[in-house]
Amino acid sequence: MKNEKKKPKLLFWGLMGYDRPSTRVRCVNFANQLRKRDYSCDYMLMRDKYGKQFGHEQMLHIGDWHKLAITIKAYRDHRDIEDRILFLQKAHWHAVAPHLLHKRRGVKMIFDYDDWDLDRSPFFNHETLNRIFMGSRDEVVNTWKLVDESLACVAASKGLETLLKKRHSLVYYIPTGPNADLFCPTESQLEARKSMDKTIFTWCGNVWGGVLLGNVTYLLNCFSKVYEANPNVELRLLAWGTYGQVVKELISTAYDHLPIRFNSFIPPDQVPNYMAGAHVGLLPLKGDDMNLEWLKGKSPTKQFEYMAMQMATVATPIGDVKHLVKDGENGFLAPTQNDFVEKMLKLAGDRSLCAKMGERARQTILDDYCLERLGDKLVFMLNDLMKKGVI
Repeated sequence: MKNEKKKPKLLFWGLMGYDRPSTRVRCVNFANQLRKRDYSCDYMLMRDKYGKQFGHEQMLHIGDWHKLAITIKAYRDHRDIEDRILFLQKAHWHAVAPHLLHKRRGVKMIFDYDDWDLDRSPFFNHETLNRIFMGSRDEVVNTWKLVDESLACVAASKGLETLLKKRHSLVYYIPTGPNADLFCPTESQLEARKSMDKTIFTWCGNVWGGVLLGNVTYLLNCFSKVYEANPNVELRLLAWGTYGQVVKELISTAYDHLPIRFNSFIPPDQVPNYMAGAHVGLLPLKGDDMNLEWLKGKSPTKQFEYMAMQMATVATPIGDVKHLVKDGENGFLAPTQNDFVEKMLKLAGDRSLCAKMGERARQTILDDYCLERLGDKLVFMLNDLMKKGVI
């Protein structure tokens, strides 16, 4: 009998904690999917293991002494893992320890890229430290170095897949999809939607910077126009992060005449119940020239979650959204503000359309984007790498 190769063992390695989708989905959930398929997998979330004293946003920009201390600790704790392949999520300062493990211990890596961060990856603050540990002061050069050192790359979006294929011959497309068992409305929740007097719109997210604040403001302007034409609506915002308080103050001042409910951060596993109380999920994706490439490279986590929750959606057709949404069937695409308002009004006036569109949306997720399908993609990648003799 021909000997079969043993399944590879993996360690998923991320910077943030469970509260962030980049690590919750692409480290914890990916590892769990492979475990269900009898792979030996574990995950290491840098913030949860070594940086609990820091907030999630702080972890990106803590001082160099903290970065050095955590990097040394992580390296020492994992210096005997030559039998595992590191699944490195993102190219930030947490990647220094995997880079050293690769260079000094021969540990193999797979590089996972879920955001276009080439010119904004926070390595060390002092350029000399970047040169000492990574070989260059330039974050772009260091990102490509990690790509070059990896056996293969995983791209969370079609845009990132195109980018990585310019540098590496083995790139696999695996988006940041939802757990369709968790993001699944109950029959009672669906019945409750039907009985609501108002059409409820929602947006959920981390308002971490100016571009996100701009998108929320864009959304508030759209909702203001919708409310003028149809007052039988309500907007629910779940917003946190650096600019979360700014959003709250904006609603209480410039938009205090509108029916808007504001909520700050809630644990991610409670988000499905929050979303279940809305009919329509909204995803405006507008940005300036500085953030256009970032937007084009996005894997739209919120859009996946809205659709899994059997909601109609209105979204800007940029990045993977334009591949995911078939306009008028499983969601609406709205390239301009007038389009956004028009599509929101159409859904506000047609509850039956909301329901039918939501059913098609959930089926889209179940067919191609839920965690089970992503687990299949991970297994395909690993089998393909084994066939090619890469692992």
